[in-house]
Amino acid sequence: MGGRTSGNWLLDWEKAIKLYDPDNVVYIASRCLGLWQFGHELSLTEYVNLRSRPERLAELIPAAAAAKLQKKFQAALRRRDEGEPWAYIWGQINFLGREFFTDTSVLIPRSDTEILWEAAVAGAKKIFQQRGRALRILELCTGSGCLIISLLNELAALHIPVELAAATDISAASIRLVERNRQHLCPDLPLVLLTGDLLEPVDAAGLGDFDFCLANPPYVTPTEYLALPDEVRNYEPRLALTDEIDGLAFYRRILHDVKPYGRNSEAAALYLWVEHGMTQRDAITGIAEAEGWLPIEYRDDYAGLPRVCGFCYERNAE
Repeated sequence: MGGRTSGNWLLDWEKAIKLYDPDNVVYIASRCLGLWQFGHELSLTEYVNLRSRPERLAELIPAAAAAKLQKKFQAALRRRDEGEPWAYIWGQINFLGREFFTDTSVLIPRSDTEILWEAAVAGAKKIFQQRGRALRILELCTGSGCLIISLLNELAALHIPVELAAATDISAASIRLVERNRQHLCPDLPLVLLTGDLLEPVDAAGLGDFDFCLANPPYVTPTEYLALPDEVRNYEPRLALTDEIDGLAFYRRILHDVKPYGRNSEAAALYLWVEHGMTQRDAITGIAEAEGWLPIEYRDDYAGLPRVCGFCYERNAE
């Protein structure tokens, strides 16, 4: 620390972060300090107050603890210098106000998926109002579990009962991570985790039928994959990004294979919401209509780009 005042090391952090992420300096510095020292994310106001009051910072973080933080920060900077995303360095990411564990077995949750969550919450409300009973929900390609776990917590807060929620992923490492997040964020909610390819583990487990399904499958084409930033291609799992064909392969499979999973005991439709790439809406709608699905909803992301499609399927459609 070289005799510098207690607050200067936070300013040093910001100068170092600016070299890599000039648009998010204060946010990244506040997360580093909050997660490493206090075990939770600091608000920007809390962080700025500490940074501007060296005496208060010194009270909370004595010199020995500050030295340990400095070592941790330098190690993190070395990883960032190699291109590793901050979410993997931290080992967690904030999604819709909750801290999810994350690692290189899964994609880093992004704000685009909040749009799918919003559609799912709104859809669940309508379905519950129509059917008046506990819901059964299926998510395919769950990744970190951020979508299904956030949805279950929101439905619990809204007092919408869930009989069963199931989430599948072909990656066993992904499912292990989701289990960590489940234990951390919703240990008492009815979530079944299954390893396998799309609906195969659902069949094997004999889980029956569902009211609605969610999916955020790999939708990047091989050509698009090559154009992704290095920190995405070098660290995030290719298996979760591209179908290695045309970006639509998983939609074809899902829209065909999930149809039998509507509630057998009722005439009500099976609902499906999917996230997709910004140029894929028309193609996915065409696939859905050819399979007998009715488009019911389209949503754009925060940048105004097409991001979510919603469909319903009646058993007598064929």
